[in-house]
Amino acid sequence: MFENILIHEGNRNAVNATNRFVDDKTGKYRFLFIYGPIGSGKTLLLDEIKNNLLENKKTVIKTTVMDICEKIRGNINDDQNANELLSIYGSFEVLIIDEDIELLKGKHGIQDLIGHFIKKFIEQGGKVIIASGTELSEYPDFMNKIESSLDVSSMVNIYHPEVNDRYELLKQWMSLNGDSIEDSYLWYLAERYNIVRELHGKLNMVLLERQIKIKDNDENNHSSLLEHKGNIKAVSAAKHFIDDKTDEKGLLFIYNSIGSVKTLLLDEIKNSLLEKKKTVIKTTVMDICECLGRDIYDSFNKHADKLLKIYGHFNVLIIDGDFEQLKCKLYTQVILGIFIKRLIRQGGKVVIASSTELSEYPDLMKKIEVYLDNFSMVKIYHPDTLLLK
Repeated sequence: MFENILIHEGNRNAVNATNRFVDDKTGKYRFLFIYGPIGSGKTLLLDEIKNNLLENKKTVIKTTVMDICEKIRGNINDDQNANELLSIYGSFEVLIIDEDIELLKGKHGIQDLIGHFIKKFIEQGGKVIIASGTELSEYPDFMNKIESSLDVSSMVNIYHPEVNDRYELLKQWMSLNGDSIEDSYLWYLAERYNIVRELHGKLNMVLLERQIKIKDNDENNHSSLLEHKGNIKAVSAAKHFIDDKTDEKGLLFIYNSIGSVKTLLLDEIKNSLLEKKKTVIKTTVMDICECLGRDIYDSFNKHADKLLKIYGHFNVLIIDGDFEQLKCKLYTQVILGIFIKRLIRQGGKVVIASSTELSEYPDLMKKIEVYLDNFSMVKIYHPDTLLLK
């Protein structure tokens, strides 16, 4: 029934309950309470319900607890207020309440009033759907008022999808939009983001950035990197790295101060690799640290494996911009070193840009020293003033 909803173990019960609710012509299912964590797809499901009901010529209103509370006047325990709310919303066949029912926690009088209003709404033939981050038992006064409308099927939990389901969800979104994107990047997004709303937002951002990139490439279809005495060794090392077919050049570390066009060189490396049909992801130390979470002392190998799941689908990993954040973060250096070593072992390649030498990160360096040679660590300099004239 719901074209934009991918059914998975986390939302199967909620989708089934929703189908019963929407298809019911007997008046048996008049109340539906969907609860689950932020980003589990509650709002997406509510929007699908609303659209389906509207297509079936039902009158529907979607509102919030805040909006309902703004319409309450005088004594909140007054039956007049419940009747006033009924006069406002009662002309609709279906009432949908989303996002902020948690505001009712501990507010017994408001719970009682809204429960009284919803009871009246249902008694006159209306239907009600509510989405919440917590179970209905968290709102006892509200629950007491509507208990006659409750049964096992009217309260359903919804969970975040597992990684395989998130991957399938991304593929479905791509198909609906008529777009395509590298499979490795879909796996990266699926491993990286478990919240449905955030996952969808990140996919849209990637597609938008790609459209802008394609437009820029069409307008500037040439390399923007000028070779000079300051970068010739780095450019040569980059060419060896890109053209290597033996998998011997698994690591490239480019270093020097800000403004020495390291990022420009990384962009050229990325574009050249993409032209060779390689899958490439460019990220930062900050993004990698966010993947690790707070408890980095738990297990080095466990965290390294987690990073490998997220980034291991790509042929090449590029780390730019903020490598200096690793200074003095010895545990993070070790985890990152183990991860990079395993990524290269399984056939991946890594490019890193830093404003300081690799020796500044000793714990990282120890883990990857087997991949280091004269061509894997190169310094890039500012161009001479004469060259710029």
